[in-house]
Amino acid sequence: MKENDTQRCVVTEDLSNSAVNTDLPEESSKESFSEDEDGENRKPEQEEPLESEIVLDNETEEYEEEATGIKIKYKLTGEEVKKFIKHSESYKRNKEAQKKHTIIQLVVFLAMVILSFISMSKYYIWIAAFPLVALIFIWLVPFISIKNIIKKILLEKEITVEIFPDKIEICKDGTEREISLDGTCEYSEYNNLISISSLEGNSIIIPLRAIEPDFRAEVQAMIMAGSKTKNEE
Repeated sequence: MKENDTQRCVVTEDLSNSAVNTDLPEESSKESFSEDEDGENRKPEQEEPLESEIVLDNETEEYEEEATGIKIKYKLTGEEVKKFIKHSESYKRNKEAQKKHTIIQLVVFLAMVILSFISMSKYYIWIAAFPLVALIFIWLVPFISIKNIIKKILLEKEITVEIFPDKIEICKDGTEREISLDGTCEYSEYNNLISISSLEGNSIIIPLRAIEPDFRAEVQAMIMAGSKTKNEE
């Protein structure tokens, strides 16, 4: 009898230990998932890894010291392209012209409405429709143009930029361009974006998020040393 009781106790302990062990994976699985507002378990989102590395200038002459630079890869977002467009001089000029034309069309529209009440003629009401149509085009065309520009830029593939003390090499969609950091190009920094444009018409937008924090100060120093700050109005 005592032997049977002892065997039962051993079996009971084994079953209880196995039950405890089966609960452990459930607890560990709960830690790897976070419960959202809908009550569903989802894996936590991971940030996109940055791609920055030190590179050597292949075009360095034998008698020159070997130059090193920073290589970064990134894709622009729609919001970043929109910020760049709205910060450009052409956009600001077009915006001022848009406001002036809007005021002119509103004045013409109000004049036609007043004349129609004074003369009691429908002729002026028909004429008043033209400034309204013009207002639609004045505001709709720039809006569509910006959307198309953003869409076109976002269709481009990954941008690779190599920043050296004397130049910036750009590779985009298999096309290579170069901006010389000889003091002639213009540099500006706004809304976490670095904008560089040369006299030849080459330009590049570099988001600060694409540069690893350890390399950020060095990149900014090389660009600022070889360019002039753009005068902001």
